[in-house]
Amino acid sequence: MGGVGVMKSSVFDGSWLADDSQRESYLVALKEQQDRLMNLEPKARDKGLIISETNPLLFAAKLFAGLASDFPVWLRASSLSSAEELEFAEIVDQCSARPSGIYVATGGTSGRLRFVCHTWSNLQAAVSSLQARVGDKPLRSWCCLPLRHVGGLMQVFRAVMSGGNVVFGQYRDFLKNDMSRNRIEGRFLSLVPTQLARLLDSSNAISNLRSTVAVFLGGGPIDSKLCQAARESKLPVAPTYGTTETAGMVTMLSPEHFLTGSVGAGSPLPGNDLDFDQGLLRIRSQSLCLGYHDRDFGRDSWFQTSDIGYWDEHGSLRIEGRADHLINTGGVKVDPAKVERAILSTGMVEKCFVTGVPDPDWGRRLIAFCEPASTNSKDLGNALRDELEGAQFPKLLLPVSRLPLDEMGKPDARAISIALDGVC
Repeated sequence: MGGVGVMKSSVFDGSWLADDSQRESYLVALKEQQDRLMNLEPKARDKGLIISETNPLLFAAKLFAGLASDFPVWLRASSLSSAEELEFAEIVDQCSARPSGIYVATGGTSGRLRFVCHTWSNLQAAVSSLQARVGDKPLRSWCCLPLRHVGGLMQVFRAVMSGGNVVFGQYRDFLKNDMSRNRIEGRFLSLVPTQLARLLDSSNAISNLRSTVAVFLGGGPIDSKLCQAARESKLPVAPTYGTTETAGMVTMLSPEHFLTGSVGAGSPLPGNDLDFDQGLLRIRSQSLCLGYHDRDFGRDSWFQTSDIGYWDEHGSLRIEGRADHLINTGGVKVDPAKVERAILSTGMVEKCFVTGVPDPDWGRRLIAFCEPASTNSKDLGNALRDELEGAQFPKLLLPVSRLPLDEMGKPDARAISIALDGVC
């Protein structure tokens, strides 16, 4: 990782934090963590530093103390199932000889834990790439995303590496009538679509959001109705596309283009090459990680994603779904994202999530969770008759009061699996 030699002075004086009170708490925690790490046994050092705190100040203190001591740093969820705990311990044991760096969990379809390894240099490349697009100036953010995900983590590194600063808060703070404009003016805000949708229901939030430089919107599919509502509210939304492997965004649509009706995730940021191989997006990026915990990437290699998409006539990236999310039902491969778009287009539901469950006859059968609970399944089914073909039609339309979401505002696979046990 390079240790202290490449780390900015702001890491140690706390100037990357905008609030004096947050800076004081961070510096106390940083000193405590540095003292603790100095006294660790060599065997414990080899395993690295595991961070699962939800408090962003303590999280950052442990992170930078670990990096300054050249530790491998593992970012993991605060709560894991018993099976995941065992799997995580096994991964750490097997990777004791891996290079130092930041190991960030990434999603996958296998259901198994997987970590990517980021270094100071590739994170710096990600920061420089964004600066080249928005202006070579200090990057100031309001951070309400968890730091164990790149969406939150990169806001810290943008501040440290660009000479900017961060305010930590909750996205619900934007609902407040008395939110200080001085704390949000001139700052970037990163949200996932679910968070923005909830804020758009509040006039206070809309007024506060207008004070930001831009609202980076990513982390999942963005519904066209959500985009239209944001435009009508004159919000400086900047849709993005990125991956955990690339340390976040590699494309961005500017707020100016968004507000004039442009769609998609925009064009590549400097230092990133994107193209399609048989309809699947692949990326070559200066911010690409070293590799996974169990596999290195080659130098200047292309990273093959499972995202299906294309460039539209304006050169904006359009993502339609994921090849590894296709559900084989009755011998037909169905894209759940397409089914979700059809359900949302009826205007009869606010949110939905389509998944497949084992079936002795069909192999997998489609189930659609639909919010709100007042959704009339029969009327919804009738509205979908002309929109979906036979295999695409869900075998069960299940109204729920609220879709279970994880900390990033995405459907919570574990909670949904538990819910399915009661109905399937």
